[in-house]
Amino acid sequence: MTMLPAFRSIVSRIAPAAKVAVALVLVLSVAAPALADEFVRKVNADYAKVQPSRRTETILFPAMSKLQAPPRGLERPLDAAMLPPTGSAWAAAEAWANAKPQRDVLDAVKKVTEVEQWKDAFALAQPYGADAADPDQVIEGLFTDLGDPPLLGAADFKYLPRWRTVEVLLHIEATRLQKEGKPLEALDAMVRNLWLGRQMADRVMFRESSTGYAQMMLALQRLRDIPFVDSRLESPVLTAENVRDIGRRLREPQGLLGIDRLLMPQGDRIAAEQLISKTMLPNAGANPDTFSPVLAAITSRGRPLRLFSETARWDALRSLHADTNQTTARLGIVYDDYTRRWALNYHDPVLRRPFDYTRTDRTRYSSMDVFVRDISQLFRDRHLLRVEAEGTRNALALYGYRLQNRRSAPSLAALRPTFIQNLELDVYDPRRAATLSYFVPMTRAVANAQPRPHEMQVFPELLDNRYQQFQISLRDDTFVLYSVGPDGAANGAVRATQTTEDPRGDYVVWPPMLSLVRKNLEDQGRFR
Repeated sequence: MTMLPAFRSIVSRIAPAAKVAVALVLVLSVAAPALADEFVRKVNADYAKVQPSRRTETILFPAMSKLQAPPRGLERPLDAAMLPPTGSAWAAAEAWANAKPQRDVLDAVKKVTEVEQWKDAFALAQPYGADAADPDQVIEGLFTDLGDPPLLGAADFKYLPRWRTVEVLLHIEATRLQKEGKPLEALDAMVRNLWLGRQMADRVMFRESSTGYAQMMLALQRLRDIPFVDSRLESPVLTAENVRDIGRRLREPQGLLGIDRLLMPQGDRIAAEQLISKTMLPNAGANPDTFSPVLAAITSRGRPLRLFSETARWDALRSLHADTNQTTARLGIVYDDYTRRWALNYHDPVLRRPFDYTRTDRTRYSSMDVFVRDISQLFRDRHLLRVEAEGTRNALALYGYRLQNRRSAPSLAALRPTFIQNLELDVYDPRRAATLSYFVPMTRAVANAQPRPHEMQVFPELLDNRYQQFQISLRDDTFVLYSVGPDGAANGAVRATQTTEDPRGDYVVWPPMLSLVRKNLEDQGRFR
């Protein structure tokens, strides 16, 4: 009953006519902790250890509760990152970003990202379930609802849409700052966006963790996009020192980014164990009283009219299902496979084999589609995060060198030690023996011929499958930095195929894909 004072405080701020109903809801909520079982308590245990002064939700979520919806068409962070600072769409976005609720959110973001020593940094430590979260956050819908009774497998991450709106806001703010001639402040906003994504990636549930990975990768792309836009100005605003300082904030492994410290999320495994305990009988098989109702409630979530048909489907599958011991053993095999692979290098041949999750009999273990999340995506995302981080550090160093020396670096080696301490090896290179590939267009010697622009075909699938391929010509006023990409071979960056394995393609880091696609869309008049 230790939460009652907080409930009284909430009720005291509500109009008298509504107090009775709201108080009844809140008082009933006091009994909820008894419903949280050992599985929920297990996933919440580590969050209870985070110091109150380092909990992001206590500072950011109150501001998020007043966050206004972004202008139409800017619901996705990528759309916000892509928007140029021109036209009526930009005017609406800028006005939204400058409104007080959004400015308050930006102030809160600064507070929860101010510590960059990873052992002392802020953490998103909100526990799972309405009974465990702060009552104010529950009232505002900024929590993870586990239902009644609380089931981790039925988690509804109600706060995530507004978290993504914060990400949208940070991209609009970065564009606004650069438009006002403040690219260093724009870069700072993206570093803070990166740190927020890092907090989300540390969450123990797959959906949250994958959201964090996506947020970090887009932030890293903007950390190249902003300097590239600066580089196209007649008089760039950024200085070599500015760029070098941003690069140092992204250092590995001791910095806050710490990709090697990212753990495989374990919450979904605990959620699966909980569901087995709720839907199956010990040393027997499916529980006839709970198997179909519980699984149907989860698989029909958000579509209540399908509840009856889903219940009938699970009734039909129940008799075919493996027993409890076999199901528990299969769950262990699937997650042990994930765990072993998490520790492997990207080029380990084991990672090329099908995951045990995909080899599970979907008749005998039909519930696995509910119990188990296919987290194989995170293996790809973690590797891409390494590619993006390595590429961003090198690209910033190359731009810093150009700003300082008024010419492009002759090689990556020339960046040491002023802009980078150590040359990083291309994480896509199967031999792990070569750095990223680098050249300046129109500077290669060609016998009996004038230097020609570098022609590149761009396939922007990494950003969004709505974007179509196009071709660009690059001159010696920029440089090209690329990874060998999935096929492991350097092909001269003539085809920016990014994550698609292509015998002629590479993963181009600079010029930034985001910048190239935006310019292509502008040339097509897509932002008018």
